[in-house]
Amino acid sequence: MINEQNPSNIKLGVRLESFKMDDGTNWPPYEIEWLWAELVTDTQYRIKNVPLFAFDVALNDVVSTRPENGPKSRRLFEAVMVRSGFSTFRAVARTVAGDPTAEQFFDSLADMGCTLEGDGATGVRAIGSPPSLDPRVIEALLQEAQHDGILTFETAFIP
Repeated sequence: MINEQNPSNIKLGVRLESFKMDDGTNWPPYEIEWLWAELVTDTQYRIKNVPLFAFDVALNDVVSTRPENGPKSRRLFEAVMVRSGFSTFRAVARTVAGDPTAEQFFDSLADMGCTLEGDGATGVRAIGSPPSLDPRVIEALLQEAQHDGILTFETAFIP
């Protein structure tokens, strides 16, 4: 859990590329995803949560940053400097409300050692697969769950 009061922890903004959906809305619904990060050097930070919308970045990656024009405690992402070995996937449950199938599936990923985070506004689940797990195995499980109609998913980053 992130200690928000610790001055070495900041909000790190990653600019997102969006596209228009069939109904005319933008996806993702945000221009910037704000991730928690902890200070490593003056300009480098370690990402401390699984990105929900950003591509090509993962939990525990060390990234270079620049100051945001605004609050001192926020910086903007520039580039990944050191890869953590984590993979990032995103999923949205396709089951009806009250059906425990998707939650059971997500729980099984957590039991395997994955880190899961969610966005209540969009229903997106971010899945961080640690270096100790073969990302192809996690991807195959997600493909099977998608085939079974439990969820829809995308791969955001595999090292």
